[in-house]
Amino acid sequence: ADQWLSQLLHDNSKVSQHAQNDLVNFYRPLVETFPFVLDWLTTASEADKVAFVKVTQSLIECKSVVGSKGFYSKSIVENKRPAVVIWLKDSTEEQQMVFWEVMHAVSSVNHDGELVKKLMPYELVDEEEEEEKGKEKGEEEEKEVEEKEVEEEKGQEKGEEEE
Repeated sequence: ADQWLSQLLHDNSKVSQHAQNDLVNFYRPLVETFPFVLDWLTTASEADKVAFVKVTQSLIECKSVVGSKGFYSKSIVENKRPAVVIWLKDSTEEQQMVFWEVMHAVSSVNHDGELVKKLMPYELVDEEEEEEKGKEKGEEEEKEVEEKEVEEEKGQEKGEEEE
């Protein structure tokens, strides 16, 4: 274990106690608040560790967009937030979407539109990406048709010159 950890624990490591980056700035408070995470990860299945990594990466990305205090969180009374989070984790996709629409409307009134756009639910992000791909495909097809028409015109002009 010393062989695996010694480089990470070195003062110059990107995850050392002195490091300052998004990764350690996320995990420090997590482990300070929930020290048992170390116990859980020590005994977790590979599938659980993969899920943990996926969730923590998503949380780190979200934190980099909205900051540690959150964006929608500011619209919920602090002592009510745990109950809302518990409800959200168990909500249906439809409930989550309606909740997002309400929070979006309330929070976006006086805030930066780019930040609000970054907080779209995964379903809407996927739909927007598909629309963008569809537009790009349509533009590519349009360009191909135009190029074909130009080639045909050149062929016709060449044919007329030969006559």
